[in-house]
Parts: sequence; structure tokens; C-alpha cells
Amino acid sequence: MSDPHYDREAEKYESPIPSREHILSFIQQKPKTKSQLFELLSLEDVQKKAFERRLRAMVRDKQLSCNKNGVYRPYSNRGLITGTVIANPKGFGFVALDKGGKDLRLSNQQMKLVFHGDKIKAVSYTHLTLPTIYSV
Repeated sequence: MSDPHYDREAEKYESPIPSREHILSFIQQKPKTKSQLFELLSLEDVQKKAFERRLRAMVRDKQLSCNKNGVYRPYSNRGLITGTVIANPKGFGFVALDKGGKDLRLSNQQMKLVFHGDKIKAVSYTHLTLPTIYSV
């Protein structure tokens, strides 16, 4: 393994896995799936479960993003839209976009995460799907 942080990882793990920095260096060149990373990094079966946990943690910490096809790429803020929540008495709501344009609808479930007047960041993939709220 040519990981420059191998010694640091060896101190933490009995069977060291690639560092976050090393994983990012592979993915920045070209987005990859988990199985492609297993092969490129020559991971043994013992290391795979810990490596999967590291990938999930990197997604959680917004170092990586993973699409529905399981392709990992560096996290990007592109596509995030900001706006203000407008609550409806019936339980659903809207996001009035800061940049103007058509408001985004929020479901009853999504409205449980926010309050009227909150400034939020969200992603809307298409006008037919509900947006995903990223931060309040």
C-alpha cells in the first residue's frame, strides 16, 4: 500500500485501511465504485468491512458523495440552493428561493425538521421530486 499516512493508520488498526487522504487522491482523478476501490487499493477481505465504514463516514462528513449507483466522488456544494421556509397550516410547506423562481414544496415529514422562517440549504434534483434538506 502506498498510502503516505500508513503509519498513522497502523497505530489505530490491527489491519490498517487506506487513509481518508489516500482515498480522496484516487477518487479526485475519476469517480469510482466501492468494488473499483477495493481492486485499486488491493484490499484484503479482512479490511473491506472497515473500509466500507470509512467510506460511509466520509460521506457523512461531506468529504465524499455517493449517488444511487454507488459511485463515490468528492463532495461538492454545487446544486445546493438556499431559501426561507414558509409553513402552511395543513402541515406541508415551501422553500422561497433566495435567487427567486418557483418555490419548492416540502412534505409534512420534511416540515418536522424545520420551522417557518428558517433559512435552509437544499438540493432539488428535478421539479417532480421533493428537495433534500441539507442544513438549517
